[in-house]
This record gives sequence, structure tokens and C-alpha cells, in this order.
Amino acid sequence: MMENNVIIRGDCMEVLKTVPDESVHLVVTDPPYGDNTGYGRNNRTIKGNSSPSIGLNAIQECYRTLKRNSTAYMFLDIKHLPIVRLFIEQYTPFSIRDFVVWDKVNMGMGWGFRKRHELIAVLEKGKPTYNNLGIANVLNVKRVNAEEHPHKKPVELIETLILQSSRTGETVLDPFVGAGTTCLAAQNLGRKFVGIELDKTYFHLAKARIQESPCVAPSQKAERKREWSS
Repeated sequence: MMENNVIIRGDCMEVLKTVPDESVHLVVTDPPYGDNTGYGRNNRTIKGNSSPSIGLNAIQECYRTLKRNSTAYMFLDIKHLPIVRLFIEQYTPFSIRDFVVWDKVNMGMGWGFRKRHELIAVLEKGKPTYNNLGIANVLNVKRVNAEEHPHKKPVELIETLILQSSRTGETVLDPFVGAGTTCLAAQNLGRKFVGIELDKTYFHLAKARIQESPCVAPSQKAERKREWSS
């Protein structure tokens, strides 16, 4: 049986093989987009960024690990939308519910039309339920300082996804942990987590963020849940 509340360093395809069938309640992951490029002014690179197939093969394997009637959220760049849709529809049992837009509020670097959004694929195994039926498919959350990791996501954004598709005490899986935001958000909300990260530097960064962040008190968790459900 897989240990919970753990971040494992290794190749996600190898580690995922050790995750039992139907043992996790939710997948939230931000894989390398496969654009084989550097990010930001310092042209920083990410391991496994040579092809979108790396993230897609991992999400295919995640289907097996998910319990029935569960959801997987996968971040992607709009330029890979045709590839992602084709792969999911033809080579996985997932159903595509939607592609949610993350509006970063502030523009990023670029020329001409500068980007300020990314997409999140909403993938379903069976017929999952959603805790908030009034949430929009455009999430307006400001980007965060990405000095630690070029793909670092806001904790608030990941918490929104976790709250939408899981309950307290359930397990969230992220096979591309990066800076550890998914695990941190899960911990904040009283969920268990399993994370996987290949890069040694980011593995230690993610573990440090988890260890340095105090757990939210049970009363606060309950209050957040009531607010979400109201």
C-alpha cells in the first residue's frame, strides 16, 4: 500500500507503477509542457521538457491509480491543445469534461500579444461529482513569483481544484511536483498527498515548503469547507 503524505524523488513513470490501482481520489498535476525551451529572463530549463508525450504518458498511467468516479486536472499550454485532446480521446479511457482557463490577471513576457493565461484539462474517470456547481470555467488568480521554479502555480489556484473535486482526508496525487504547490495545497485543506519529482533541486524545495508550512487547524478547515459549499 502506498504511503501517504510523501514526496518521492524519481522518474514518475517508474514510481507510478508502484501506486496501487484505484488508490487515489484526485490527480492535480502541472507536467512539463514539452516545448523544449527555457523560461524567463534567465532561460531556466525543466527536466523532461523535450516533448508533451512525457506528461501525456504519465496522465494515461494516472487513470489506473484513480478511484472510480474521480477527476484529474492537468495544466497545458494552448499550443498543445490539439495534441492533448487527440491523445486523451484516442489513447486513454478518460472523458474530457472541459478545458478551464487560468487567467493570470497580469501579462507575461512576449511580443505582440503577450500571454496571460494557461489551460487546465478536466479529465473524468466515470462520473465524478463536483462540490461547487456555481464555479466558472475561467479562474482569475494572480500569477506568483516564479524565481524558485519557472512553472510555480499559486496555492490558491490549486486549492480551488482540490476543493472542487475531493473531500477532507482523501488522497491527491501529483506526478510532477515541481515546487510542491499541489502537496502544500492538499496539506492546507486536510487532504493526504503523494508527490513525485525527478529534479533533485525541486524535490528538496518541495519538501522544504511542506515542512515549513504549518497545517491548517481543523476548525479553519471546516470553516473553509462551509464557505465553499454555501
